[in-house]
Amino acid sequence: DARLAPVMAGVLAARGTDALVFRGDDGLDELTITGPSTVWVVRDGTVEQTSFDPAWLGIARASLRDLRGGDVTVNAAAARDLLAGAPGPVRDAVLLNAAAALAAHAASPGDLTSRLRDGLDRGAAALSDGRAGALLNRWVEVSQGLRA
Repeated sequence: DARLAPVMAGVLAARGTDALVFRGDDGLDELTITGPSTVWVVRDGTVEQTSFDPAWLGIARASLRDLRGGDVTVNAAAARDLLAGAPGPVRDAVLLNAAAALAAHAASPGDLTSRLRDGLDRGAAALSDGRAGALLNRWVEVSQGLRA
C-alpha cells in the first residue's frame, strides 16, 4: 500500500533509525528496474522524499515479466546464474537492492545516487570475484551437514 511507505519512514525516523523506504512506481515494494521509484531517505531523525531512476546508474529498463520467477527449478537456476555472474535483469535488480541495503547504512555522507553507485560497485565485485557464490556454497554445506 503506497500510503504506508511515508508512515513507515516517519516511524523509523522517530526511532532514530537510518533507513531507506522505497516503492517502485510499478507498485513493487523494492527499488525496481522497470522504471523510477519513490524513496524516503531516513537519516538523523528526518525524512526526505525523493525519486530515483536506475537509468541514472546505467541500469537498463526491464519488464516485470523479465523479473518474474517460476517453480523451484527455475528459481534455483536463476540463482545459480546470478551467482555465476550472468548478466541480465535479475542481476541488475538484485544488485540494485543490495546497493540500497548498503546505502541505507553508509557511514559516509553523500547523495542517494552516489551511495547507491558505491553499493552497486561493491555488490558487482562480490558477484564477479566469486565471494557471493562461495558464501552460498558454504551455507549449503553447513545445511547439508545439519540434515545428516
